[in-house]
Amino acid sequence: MTGSVVYTTAAGNVNIAIGGAATGIAAVLTDANPPEVKSVGLGNVNGVTLGYTSGTGQGNASATKDGSSYKISGTATGVDMANPMSRVNKPFEINVTYP
Repeated sequence: MTGSVVYTTAAGNVNIAIGGAATGIAAVLTDANPPEVKSVGLGNVNGVTLGYTSGTGQGNASATKDGSSYKISGTATGVDMANPMSRVNKPFEINVTYP
């Protein structure tokens, strides 16, 4: 995915948004070094809304920071609405450089 990157910091968190509101990707990390991933929203992928939220016991994510670049990777989870009893797990990797 390509698109504009919006980067903000507030209350010890780094908020990253990529692309548009309807189809974009969002992540919230701590501003620690290394950063801790609090949440990732990957939007709707093939009918499944995928994401990760720390502390839920579902999926995983980690992040590294190198200068003004972040690499966030892990496994996002979601529910296939065509088969709501089936949980979907998908690996992801986000590489973003903020301005």
